[in-house]
Amino acid sequence: MIFALQNDALAKRFRKLRSLIHVDFRLHNLVTSRQQDKQNLQLLERKLQDERKCKAVLEQQLATERKAKKDQEAANRASALAAARSVPMTPDLVVGISLSRNHVIGAARPLR
Repeated sequence: MIFALQNDALAKRFRKLRSLIHVDFRLHNLVTSRQQDKQNLQLLERKLQDERKCKAVLEQQLATERKAKKDQEAANRASALAAARSVPMTPDLVVGISLSRNHVIGAARPLR
């Protein structure tokens, strides 16, 4: 009988230790998982910061390029306008302009 009681007590202690070990493993796994999640979060935050910096740099470059293109187009228009103003008026040019004006005006008239 004493042997049976000792055996039952040992079995209970064994089950209790086994459940504690199981809880310890689960706790260890949870802690490890949480540490990995923190590391992954820090890595992703660094990547996000880098992406934002790159985006800002690219947006600045794009704005600079657009401004340069706009300035170049304005300079081209000004140059073309200045060149057009500096062309001497020859009789052929005057006749050509008047013909083109008549043609445009004539085309604008409604048909009867």
